[in-house]
Amino acid sequence: MSTSSVSHQISLCMDSLFLSKEEIDEMKSELGVTSLKRALRKGCDPTRPIPYILSYESYRSYFRAARTFFKRAQLDSGKKLLKDLLNRNVILATYEKYYTEQAPGTVSKAQSAIKKVYEGALKLGWVKGPCPIENDFRDRMRVHYRPPRYGYQPKDAQRIVSYLVESKSSCALAAKLSLYCGLREHEVAGLMGEHIDRKRKVLCITGKNGRYREVPIPERLLPELTVASGYLFTPSRSWRNFYWQEVSKADKNLGIEITGVHRLRSTYAQMKYSKLRSMGADDKSARQEVSKLLGHGRRSVTFHYIPECFDWETYREYISLYD
Repeated sequence: MSTSSVSHQISLCMDSLFLSKEEIDEMKSELGVTSLKRALRKGCDPTRPIPYILSYESYRSYFRAARTFFKRAQLDSGKKLLKDLLNRNVILATYEKYYTEQAPGTVSKAQSAIKKVYEGALKLGWVKGPCPIENDFRDRMRVHYRPPRYGYQPKDAQRIVSYLVESKSSCALAAKLSLYCGLREHEVAGLMGEHIDRKRKVLCITGKNGRYREVPIPERLLPELTVASGYLFTPSRSWRNFYWQEVSKADKNLGIEITGVHRLRSTYAQMKYSKLRSMGADDKSARQEVSKLLGHGRRSVTFHYIPECFDWETYREYISLYD
């Protein structure tokens, strides 16, 4: 095995798993399918990993997360070869030192990247046996976090926003956009002045998987969206991590046991669902509308935000805050 830089070693692992468009088309034809990703997942389970990398976007995402992780591991362990860094003790020691205070999404991405690197190293013959980690990072996170999708209690969500405003946090407006417009973390980070249609009072968002949607802006939030052009925040990983840390700090200082930027989006989903139900919509149609507001392609995804037995009537007094 080469003693080249850890970045180059990671690239070789990624390259061994990457399929070009031609290879993807050829495999689709052989299998007689239109979606290779769906065909490669056993039982069509969207949570199951697939043994290849099918896009440059995924390649870059895995590479960046893996490079950061293994450079840290290399620095602390003194080991140069990726096969030695792909050791359970080294991996967990790196996690404990650098990732226990990171955002859940950052931690999950690092764990997924490590698994992909191991698959590549296994294919190249650099390692043998099963991957040294499974869901270790997520299992450790569960000590501190409840299931990641359900929202805050409405009162707690309001307290978080008020805390950020009163402490003059630069993330106060970001938290409002997550809570009152239901934007994803990366949608907040990438928001530009040109996405704000002040005349129609909507945000024009191109979100996950390129889905376009228009999100109503609450009247009282319009005066704060004053940027004529350019980014309102900073579309970088460091800013997104800072945003998560600011919300986490607010939770800690307010004595709120759960935390997470995505929970603000979940609270938005629950409040919109509650408003629709209060206006006479049934469960199915309310979930369908919330799904569109969130930018999802399937109504079933709303069950990750809104429990099946959700008591929406207890949220009535907060509904007007989201208009």
